[in-house]
Amino acid sequence: MIDQRRRHPPGHYDQRGVGRSERLSDDTDLGIGSLVADLEALRSHFGIERLVLAGH
Repeated sequence: MIDQRRRHPPGHYDQRGVGRSERLSDDTDLGIGSLVADLEALRSHFGIERLVLAGH
């Protein structure tokens, strides 16, 4: 398991308006397109070529 985490490090993020992210105004777009764009920006920023997304 440790070797897998070195090759494929786990991570997590708080999507817009929840957890430790900034609170949003009532008129902020929370549609799937915006959430996907946020995740894509994070992936690009950290140079992640491929990821597996799991949620609950």
